[in-house]
Amino acid sequence: MSFCKCSVAPVGAGPGNFGDLCFQRQDAVGPGFDIHPYVIEIINMWTTPIMLDARWKGGDYYGREEPLDGVAVALENVTITTRAPGWAEKTFGYKWADAAKNPADAMFNPFAIEDTIGKAGQARAKTTDANSFIYTSKANQLYRLTDDEVKGIKAKILFVPASSDGIFPPELSQRAAARFKAQGGTAEVAIIDGDGGHLDGVFNVAKQGEAIRAFLAK
Repeated sequence: MSFCKCSVAPVGAGPGNFGDLCFQRQDAVGPGFDIHPYVIEIINMWTTPIMLDARWKGGDYYGREEPLDGVAVALENVTITTRAPGWAEKTFGYKWADAAKNPADAMFNPFAIEDTIGKAGQARAKTTDANSFIYTSKANQLYRLTDDEVKGIKAKILFVPASSDGIFPPELSQRAAARFKAQGGTAEVAIIDGDGGHLDGVFNVAKQGEAIRAFLAK
């Protein structure tokens, strides 16, 4: 997440929003001026299950049965890659999905984390358009501001990354802040401490509330 000093127009931290870097407004976006090459492949892992679903038909599925199985797995991949090991351990640990079904006894006796994230993906798939997901993901892979685009940013910027974020790790915010300052801009970085992964930038941004308020008051 980042804040740019001007009028307020926040957006979320999930896929599709981290390309909305502000130029004259104040936006809350994914921190950094580019996507990391490692995350380009993570995003590829998000979309691949949809493309492997026979019902996707190269994107020509409208008016037909939708590729819900592929979308469900894609959303399952998104969930686990936007979280972090600490979150998984605290939330699920080694609990079984069914107390009477030991995962060691049968291949399809899942752990609680598998069952929960899988069912969530299936539920969300019913309201997610496959092609929209794929094109948004592609746009995210292409996110990389040029020097001229960075120079065009007139606002002051406060980057607020999450310490355990594997999609936008704090290093990207720090690198972007250094790059912006080298071009004459003003930038600060305030890191959200936690083990919730990328989604700490949505659910735990209040941890840096004082830093955000101080920045907006300048």
